[in-house]
Amino acid sequence: MGLRHSVMALAAGGVLALGATPASAAPPVPPGCTFNETPGALTCTTTSTETTRFGPYTTADLVPAETVFGPLTGEDICAFHFGSSGAVKVLLEDLIFTRSVTTTTTTTRRGLNGQVIDTSTTTAPPTYSRDSGGLGCLF
Repeated sequence: MGLRHSVMALAAGGVLALGATPASAAPPVPPGCTFNETPGALTCTTTSTETTRFGPYTTADLVPAETVFGPLTGEDICAFHFGSSGAVKVLLEDLIFTRSVTTTTTTTRRGLNGQVIDTSTTTAPPTYSRDSGGLGCLF
């Protein structure tokens, strides 16, 4: 009885009794991942943003808004900067702008390194921002 009691006390104090196995800790869940309602399924989401700078663009005078500057017309540039469409003429002075495109991929797999159950990728419409330079729009 005394020996049995001692082994229990040692095991409770952190020393393993002969033949005992420690409980295995679950591996860490990677950032951006969660276990979902399907038993053993892990869903991971990654997001990346690609940015591209355009310019500088300069016009000598007012030009038609249909004039193309990089991926956009002058009308497009006026619309993203001023929030209204319908520009008929534009004037640019060393204008530099950035296009950002965000892509999100979601993957569901069985466990951390198991078979992929589902994957989907979505790309948001591009957004634009003016970095520097002058912009005039005639509406």
